[in-house]
Amino acid sequence: MKKIAPAHRIRGRITPPPDKSLSHRALIFSSIAGEPSLIENLLESDDTRSTFRILNQLGVGFEGNFQRLKVFPPESFEEPSEVLNCGNSGTTARLMTGLLSSHSGFRVLVGDDSLSRRPMRRVVEPLRKMGATILGRRNGENLPLAILGGQLHGRHHTLSIASAQVKSALLLAGLRAEGTTSIIEPRKSRDHTERLLKIMGARIHVDGLKVELQPSYLGKLEFRVPGDFSSAAFFLALGVIHPNAELTVENVNLNPTRTGFLQILDQMGAELSVETWETDPEPVGKITVSSSSLKGVTVRGDMVVATIDELPLVAL
Repeated sequence: MKKIAPAHRIRGRITPPPDKSLSHRALIFSSIAGEPSLIENLLESDDTRSTFRILNQLGVGFEGNFQRLKVFPPESFEEPSEVLNCGNSGTTARLMTGLLSSHSGFRVLVGDDSLSRRPMRRVVEPLRKMGATILGRRNGENLPLAILGGQLHGRHHTLSIASAQVKSALLLAGLRAEGTTSIIEPRKSRDHTERLLKIMGARIHVDGLKVELQPSYLGKLEFRVPGDFSSAAFFLALGVIHPNAELTVENVNLNPTRTGFLQILDQMGAELSVETWETDPEPVGKITVSSSSLKGVTVRGDMVVATIDELPLVAL
């Protein structure tokens, strides 16, 4: 039996693992670019491997590894005889549904038992309104989903719930749709998709809670995935609640749609400093925290959306 003793003093510099949301999107968007792309520092996990494996089944070429990966888009996606297994990745399932809806061919998305119980209709229904042919259990509520890709029509979507996955699926479909695809969210969700599409040359416009996209050609993506803020947040919490601590988290993503936890710590009186050294397409930098005397705060509204993955840490 191993005994774990409390640390009396904490000092250190930490680099969190790569951001999973950005890893998924970088793989998918580079696979539909008009020329080869280079992605560095991709997160290698079960979820991102599911996205990688499906893209490979669709005919996307890869050279290298997740630390440095060259991506070679096909002229058109293949129509594999095997099903496309999303594993346990909801991001893979929802973004692939949007992507494949506008690419000619028949494909079937499946997942493990857990993913097969998760809701998909909030993606399926707006895609059907764009002209997509999608069949699934419980009228498209659950996997498997059978998708017959074809020509879609851009339309306006008003989302009842802020969801970066739903928004991203609709934008992926809108890249090849006829006419304008526009989306209004009730609150601002993560905007990784909008940022990457913009740097790749998509005709996209963001105005507050509204996103408009015209059919677009995507240029190559040369991108290094920054560290994941959600992973860093655990160490930030440790640094401010421990009585003798000073920690620095380096090379971390500082996208304001992801860093609500920082704002909450600031409101609570935490000792912290933030330095940003890269802003395009994603702000990246370092965060330093130290032992703090914290006060209680109320978290509501937009702050909940921007802190959705870190809310349990607020209770600490």
